[in-house]
This record gives sequence, structure tokens and C-alpha cells, in this order.
Amino acid sequence: MQTKKARNIALLIVVLFVLVEGLFFVRAFPKYQIPDEELYVRNVLLYDGGKIPYFGVESETGHPTLYELVIYPFYKILDFNIFYRFARTLSLLFFAGALLLTYFMIENLFPDMKNLSLFTITALAFSPQLVFLFSSVNSDSFLMFLFSAAIFLLVRIHLKKAKLLDYILLIVTLIAGFLTKERFLIITPPLIYVLAARIMTNYKNRAIKESRGAGRAVVNASAILVLFFFVNILIFRYLKQEIDMFFYATNFSLEGVFRIFKQFFWGYFGLLQYPWPVWVYTIAAIFTILAIVGVVYYFREKASSSAKAWLSIFAIVSVMMFAFVFFYNK
Repeated sequence: MQTKKARNIALLIVVLFVLVEGLFFVRAFPKYQIPDEELYVRNVLLYDGGKIPYFGVESETGHPTLYELVIYPFYKILDFNIFYRFARTLSLLFFAGALLLTYFMIENLFPDMKNLSLFTITALAFSPQLVFLFSSVNSDSFLMFLFSAAIFLLVRIHLKKAKLLDYILLIVTLIAGFLTKERFLIITPPLIYVLAARIMTNYKNRAIKESRGAGRAVVNASAILVLFFFVNILIFRYLKQEIDMFFYATNFSLEGVFRIFKQFFWGYFGLLQYPWPVWVYTIAAIFTILAIVGVVYYFREKASSSAKAWLSIFAIVSVMMFAFVFFYNK
């Protein structure tokens, strides 16, 4: 049986592995040799020219640009070559932070499944293509960090461990996520599940009449209003973009589905120009899908009713993310 100390050492080893591998990618690949980096830099240059990409002018990436705004001050104070490596390293740190948040979230949510947290982050950490993409000037690792932070905070609320600060941080995280990429919409199912359950519990226990309960209810309502506000501002734009992708993706094929695995799991390097044969990706993807189904079934059999509900939520989120990535890559 693993001790807590042994698991913490394993966690440290995994995170250090990711950092070492990621720093190799940061240092080894020349500028613009990782996909989309040039587009993100162009958005930074738009900020430098006093323009606001996505809301003021067209975004070079087609996505909201909070990530570019975060790294923009470093563009102003650093030499460009240093800035470039710094931005890549910052993305890597966001990914490492996401792994840590994911680990502790799973430890809190599934306390009886001691191997699940390490299994999850190890599966992510030992995917070289994933680390490769998350060590670039790209908003994906920032989005993953924000999503992991939001889930971590929602789990704390669900387990009744949250304080007022957790609710405030959740609102900030929601705002940041929606201003980073439209794919942050996948936070909707767990957000509705947790906040609806908390509001119903407060109402049922009449806690809303107490000062502490009233304060939490106000923050709960504020979080929902933030979601409603940003969805109403961005949903039409986001949905139009995804609907356009849907109609563009008319040539459905098995190879097209497994392109996702080809790019994000066992992909190719050198500006994604050196792929393996398609049948290799197909076989690898089939075995991966079977393995994921087996792991979910194994842990579901051991899970409590609450844990099973969360596994169902994560399954819905995974399907939503799969749809986003599939239509984007068609």
C-alpha cells in the first residue's frame, strides 16, 4: 500500500520530469517552430499597437486573448529572444500547475482511490507531444491551468470545504477562462452541478437565513451571474464559430477522428511535419480508448455514489472537449 509520503515523492518526480522535458523543448526548438506560436506573438504585437484583438480587431488565433495580455508586459520589458523563451517557460509552468491542481483535486474527490491521482497526471506527463505543445507560446496550457483551478475550487465547494475566498477565486477563474478560449465552455456541466446542489442544500437547510449562509448564497448567485453574463456576451460568437466548424467538417472519416490522437498524443515534431503512418495512430488510438474505458470501469466499480456522479460529469466534459477538438482539426 502506498503511503502518503511515497505518493508525494512520486508526484515530485513526475512534475520534475515534465519540467526537464519541457525545458528541453523550450531550448531546442527555434522560434515559430511549434504550431501557432507566430499567431500568438502577432496578437501580442497588436496589444503593443494599442489594439485589442478579438474584441477590437480580429484575433490572429481566432480566440480571445487573455493569455497574450498576460505575457504582454514581459514583451515590453525583456529582449525579444529572452521574452520568447520566458513565454514558453511560463506556458510550461502553467501545465505543471495544472498537473498539481489535478492531483490534489482527485485526492480530495476520490480519497479511497489512492492510485487514481498518480495515474491521471502520469498519463498526461508522459505524453511527449502534450508536453511539447504545452511548452510553446500558446494559450492551451493556460486554459488547462484555469480549468483545473476551477474544477479544484468546485470540488472544495462540493465537499463543503470552501471558504469565501474559494468562491471569489472561482469567479475570477471563470472570467479568466471565458476570456482565454471558447473551449472553456466545458466547465458548464460541473459548474451547474455543484452550484445547483449547493443552492438547493442551502435552501433545504434554511442556511440562507443565516449571515454566513446568506454570504455564500450571494457569492453562489454572483458566480451564476458571471457565467450568464459571459455566456450571453460570448456564446453567440462561440457557437457561430463552432457551428461553422461543424458544417466545414463534412467529410467524416475514422482517419479524421484519429487525427486528434495523432496531434495531441503520439504526434510529430519539427512543425508537425514528420508523422507516422495513419494505421499506427489508428491502432494506438483504439488501444488507448479501450484502456480508458477499462480504467473508468475499474474505478467506477470502487467509487461511492458521489464519486460516480463526478465520473459522469467528467465523461460529459470529455465528450464536449472531444467535439471541440474534432471540429477544430477537421
